[in-house]
Amino acid sequence: MAGLALSETTFWDTDLTQINGLKDAVAKALLEIERNDIETAYHNFIQFYS
Repeated sequence: MAGLALSETTFWDTDLTQINGLKDAVAKALLEIERNDIETAYHNFIQFYS
């Protein structure tokens, strides 16, 4: 899902999947949001990438 949105050049004028690590980070963030409330997801995501 993250890859589809990030590769949509009509949204971003470029293929954002070409940015190293962005697709995985977005996928992780979306999974955190799905599993938790947004505040918890944000803190988990920040802790993981700090």
